[in-house]
Amino acid sequence: MSINYCFDRFEIQPSARRLLIEGQTAPIGARAFDLLQTLVENPGRLLTKSELLDKVWPGLVVEEANLHVQISSLRKLLGSQVIATIPGRGYRLAGSNTFLPPSIRVIAVSPFDNRTSRPEIEQRVTEEVARELSKRGRYQVVTNVAGAQALLEGAIADFRTNPVQFNAAGRATRVETVVTLEATLRDLGSGAVLWSQNGLLFREQYDVPETEAAFFDRETLALDEIAKGAAGALVSSILEGF
Repeated sequence: MSINYCFDRFEIQPSARRLLIEGQTAPIGARAFDLLQTLVENPGRLLTKSELLDKVWPGLVVEEANLHVQISSLRKLLGSQVIATIPGRGYRLAGSNTFLPPSIRVIAVSPFDNRTSRPEIEQRVTEEVARELSKRGRYQVVTNVAGAQALLEGAIADFRTNPVQFNAAGRATRVETVVTLEATLRDLGSGAVLWSQNGLLFREQYDVPETEAAFFDRETLALDEIAKGAAGALVSSILEGF
């Protein structure tokens, strides 16, 4: 499945390794594109310099100066406000504004649909989205549309777990889970779509324990972390204007 990422005036097409600005193809170097893709796959989340170096220069030992050069290149191309520096820690994609008008104070969050074979993930994501909206946006979050000004509906479109590291015997020792969300926020008064996004993607890696029982416990814990991360990415997209 090919997933494109859209925010503000930009569209990133990973499969074609193409950046569009206002619908027009923009020139971008290979490392800069890898860096931008990593940032948009983690909207609003702080990415440490070590994480970015590992993603953009996998298996290579490079100086931080190389990262600074690529960040500078992206800021010249996209605008200085698009990538925020967290001093001494790293970088994150910075949204420009919220999609919610001031009149929206009460949001109904409908249970997310689960289009995957992984049970329970939709319940956990729904709970975490409601918690994030309430905590970060200071909105009243309800489950019934009565009295709400907006309705958030969504789905878990894809859930995949793939091995990324093996031991000498060929056994997977580390796996990566990728969750893809779709969601739409509507104004219940006018029916207008305030925000909508398909292909909102979140990744999480974790080590595989030796025993089956320990793996089950670790997978359950990882599922909670994945739900929190995916919900955080979604709410960042709504509240920070990605």
